[in-house]
Amino acid sequence: MKKGLRKVGERVRRLVVIGVCLVLLQGCTEAIRKRSDIYPIRKVTVTTIAGRNVSCEDAGGLYVKTNEYLEPQVGIVLYQEVCADTDVKMPSDFMDAMNRLYQEYPEPGTNMVIWLDRDTGELIKRGLLKLLMIPQPQAAIDDVYRRYIVMRGLDPIVLLHEIGHAFIFSHTHSEKGVMKGVGIQLFPGTPAISSGTFCEEDRDEIIRNKFRDFSKKVKLGK
Repeated sequence: MKKGLRKVGERVRRLVVIGVCLVLLQGCTEAIRKRSDIYPIRKVTVTTIAGRNVSCEDAGGLYVKTNEYLEPQVGIVLYQEVCADTDVKMPSDFMDAMNRLYQEYPEPGTNMVIWLDRDTGELIKRGLLKLLMIPQPQAAIDDVYRRYIVMRGLDPIVLLHEIGHAFIFSHTHSEKGVMKGVGIQLFPGTPAISSGTFCEEDRDEIIRNKFRDFSKKVKLGK
């Protein structure tokens, strides 16, 4: 009887995982197939602020991994043009971190400024909350120019999501794909399931805005 119940439980778990994956990826396969309209490629230059436990090499590796998702879908590549180390602790509040970034780099000379941080204490605290299935923001982008990003950790999917915000202005989050915003965690202690694919509507908007001027303020929809 117990063995039978275990088998049923395992089957249910598999079906849930498969079902969630299908929901997340639904409608996104076309975004990878259509490649003819991603050209010309837009090179987005980046000033990196390498914070605690992050090196310029780490940042460069993060951009390479993010480009593996970004370039095939929308024809955008991140290019680290400037990198500066800092021992300044990133504030726990992302808005405070963003304000500090803007004050120090009001005219950065690159398209975007990205502050990366891997403060051990903060990551542990957020990790514990995540284990309890309490969503924890890992990054944020400003809503004035959409060019300043603050981010904890080096997850390329998280950065991909924020880069999406730099080119999508009509809405904040989508119902599917990488712009969904929150990965689905099936059980406590398991990694969240998240997509690395832009859905067709988001992809189209990114391509329309691909050559936007980062020095100009953006007008956001509701």
